[in-house]
Amino acid sequence: MSSFFQKNFPFPFPNPYGMFAPYMDIGAFILTLFITIILAIGVKESSRMNNVCTTVNLTSVASKIEFFKEIFFLLRFIF
Repeated sequence: MSSFFQKNFPFPFPNPYGMFAPYMDIGAFILTLFITIILAIGVKESSRMNNVCTTVNLTSVASKIEFFKEIFFLLRFIF
């Protein structure tokens, strides 16, 4: 198996001290790519949820402001 990778997927950078394998590890590359994609999807979903929560909070604050405007408007006629 390693001779297949050494022949077809040689390490494209100089390796003067022999610190790296003579071939690229395709399995590690695919696993890293897969984890990166999963993380990107998670960040996107987290951003969407944050937008939803922010919208709910702003709507809540806006409705409370309108409620208190009406209360103060009515209290103006009482006092």
